[in-house]
Amino acid sequence: DQEKSNATKRSIDDYPHRLQSLEVLGVKMGRRKDDTFESMLHKLVEYKEEHGTLRFPSDDLCERSKDLELQALQKWVKVQVSNFRSRKISPDEIRQLRDIGFSFEKWCLSKPKRTAKKRGPTKEDDAPESTDVTENENMV
Repeated sequence: DQEKSNATKRSIDDYPHRLQSLEVLGVKMGRRKDDTFESMLHKLVEYKEEHGTLRFPSDDLCERSKDLELQALQKWVKVQVSNFRSRKISPDEIRQLRDIGFSFEKWCLSKPKRTAKKRGPTKEDDAPESTDVTENENMV
């Protein structure tokens, strides 16, 4: 029974040919937090280079865009902000984000979402739908 138990405790690392086949298909196995952070930070830098800002469309516009990478990036940014608020992000990760112009303060100072039904249009409704996470408006 012990031999059978040990045989079933194998991991994907025990099958490098299968791991390689999955990687060819774009499946990433066993990603470490550091790898994920670095990968998403790189995507955030690419987003900034392409759009000239770290400003994201609203949640609704991101969802309607059907751009899964944009949605994933926006979700990751929100997780970083949540981790910052709850002190679950390392000082090095905070530094790396700030080095590219990311501002946690903009997120932390933003108004909470309304939960009550709207009664009519407000001045805020006329504002462009976006989320700004840059240190200043002139970031390039």
